[in-house]
Amino acid sequence: MIKIFNVDDEVLDRSEMNIDLRKATERPHRRESVSGAIVQNAIRSLILGEENDRDQMKSLIHQYMSMPVRSMVVAALQVESFIMLTARLTVAERNQMIRSVMAWCQRFVNERKEGIVSYIDQGGFAIVFFSQEYSFHSILQQAESVLQKMKKSLEVNLNISVDYAYADVIHDLVHTAESYESASSLLNKRSVSGRGHGGSYDLWGNPIASLSLEHERKLMTAVKLLDTKSAHSILDDVFLHLKERSLSDESLQLVVNELIHIAGKIWVKSMLNKDPFYNGDDLTREQIRQCKQASDILIWLKQMYKQLIEKLSPADPGVNYSNHVSLAIKYIKMCYHDPISLDQAADKAGVSASYLCRSFKEETGCGFTEYVNKVRVRAAQQWIESGEYTMKEIYEKAGFSSYNYFFKVFKDTTGVTPHTYRKSMKLTREG
Repeated sequence: MIKIFNVDDEVLDRSEMNIDLRKATERPHRRESVSGAIVQNAIRSLILGEENDRDQMKSLIHQYMSMPVRSMVVAALQVESFIMLTARLTVAERNQMIRSVMAWCQRFVNERKEGIVSYIDQGGFAIVFFSQEYSFHSILQQAESVLQKMKKSLEVNLNISVDYAYADVIHDLVHTAESYESASSLLNKRSVSGRGHGGSYDLWGNPIASLSLEHERKLMTAVKLLDTKSAHSILDDVFLHLKERSLSDESLQLVVNELIHIAGKIWVKSMLNKDPFYNGDDLTREQIRQCKQASDILIWLKQMYKQLIEKLSPADPGVNYSNHVSLAIKYIKMCYHDPISLDQAADKAGVSASYLCRSFKEETGCGFTEYVNKVRVRAAQQWIESGEYTMKEIYEKAGFSSYNYFFKVFKDTTGVTPHTYRKSMKLTREG
């Protein structure tokens, strides 16, 4: 039986990570004023790519440490059979289990103030070890020693089995996400070859459904860009691996709950409104079981994410436009990835095309087509920054009809070519 201990509320599960990191970095900090919970959240944000200002995140983490940091090792630690262990737990019990593991692991790295433990997802934790030394051997030996102690202690004291892997030494926090993915990949390869990782297979050797880090990151990027089509495509891809699952399958229900949780987290983080973003009926576990097929759940999830994106796409914040111009801008932001015209926008706004053309330029300071291109270029910039798509995929996702036109508009708008912008983003990530 799993032993659960009460721990300080400062140790946060992902469902409670609503700390405003931006506020935390806007003021100077002494180490004692930066809580462990804020730093745990900062590590997680770096790994998931949730924060745009990486320098602020790095500064916050460096302020927390009591020593100059020269080298780091990022480890991935996974609770074995996590989905099966938590399938029958309540949300509160599951969160308490995660807190217990985090608190127990943090005790080992806190002994010498040498690292931070952060919960990522699906029983997976990131552990970042910090060192004052440049010696690869020294810090890797330190990490291995602490991880072995963690593994043994969790089994003895909490009756929880874990496995771990770590990547090569890095010297800049900007490589945290890449390093964590390398460690996770090593862990996954080990589990596939030996079927020893309970997080990937159930007791009968069947693969367990789970939401990958890549799916989560891409989904969050699509919502951030108000790209309903891409969000729906990602949901289709997630369910491609779930369509043969029984609707009573606990792991399928956990994936659905995870997708619901991601949407809720995005909405809370937007701070646009305290009201719920979804106006339909909630889908309980019992209702999931009652659905006739997985496609019914997929339709519900697509509707939920569509409503979320609609709520996140107001006209330009802080600017008071007329109603018809606001409607036109919302239409552009929701449909920039498709062919759109002034006539279509005017129809959505309920006015004539000539009237919208004139009032749009008067209120926004630019013509309709110019505004559409600015929205598309901003979207393309963020797709480039994600580092996950080819240039062909990016110009198509951003709504441009050809690469030549995309190239011209991008350079006219930003002053640099798309490839130059990509190189500059790569240099920024590499520090």
